[in-house]
Amino acid sequence: MTDREVPDALIAEHGFSMLVTVSKAGHEHRVLFDAGASPDGVVENMRRLDVDPSSIEAIVCSHGHFDHTAGLDGLLRVLGPTGMPVLIHPHFWRRRRAVFPGRAPMELPTTSATALREVGFDIIESQQPSFLLDRSVLITGEVPRVSGYEPGFPIQQAWIDAAWQPDPLVLDDQALIVNVRDKD
Repeated sequence: MTDREVPDALIAEHGFSMLVTVSKAGHEHRVLFDAGASPDGVVENMRRLDVDPSSIEAIVCSHGHFDHTAGLDGLLRVLGPTGMPVLIHPHFWRRRRAVFPGRAPMELPTTSATALREVGFDIIESQQPSFLLDRSVLITGEVPRVSGYEPGFPIQQAWIDAAWQPDPLVLDDQALIVNVRDKD
């Protein structure tokens, strides 16, 4: 690169997306953990890093907030119908809003279950822990909130039983743990 060329830098934005690569028995396996806040961010970053989106074997969504899921749209445009598993918590689909003092409530964008299924994603809903890639990757299932240190998102409400109710703990939160001791 000359001193006049601009690098094809990664896109940085609010939200989260992480590509996890696991090497097992001489093969690489990829899991996408969350998909970021914009439809094109994760796909563009994969292009810039020379990662083939079709190499992803599964997607795990930590929770249903848009800043972790909006990139699914971009992946759909690139991959088309795939049958790829998308692992989520059953509360992932809840309508949610933020209630800031002195302001009108702001409903948060949600992901459509129908849209994801219609385009061919295999939606797997579970509150319980589960494994991927021959037990190399653990999906924790619902992360319990057990201390006062974990107040969640106090201004959040969810549409439950036909009414807006407090929903500060984001109980659809789940994590991903990779077994680093597994040898080829």
